[in-house]
Amino acid sequence: MAFPRESAITRRITTKAILLEVAEGLAPDATLYDAITELEFRKHVMDGLDSLEAGERIELEEARKLIPKWISQFSSPPKR
Repeated sequence: MAFPRESAITRRITTKAILLEVAEGLAPDATLYDAITELEFRKHVMDGLDSLEAGERIELEEARKLIPKWISQFSSPPKR
């Protein structure tokens, strides 16, 4: 995880603050996988906000085509 990258978004919150916030929000029986999944999600959101800030956008139709790929790529594995 290359995190955090310097930007207006990431300058607002430190890595330590993100880690503490995620840890405090986890259920008592959460796994390390749960924590990592949440951290990866937040990283992707922050990357997306950074891209918007930099003027990088894709058209709505292109995003709609990518949604199935995103869902399969980031869906949770089956519970054991």
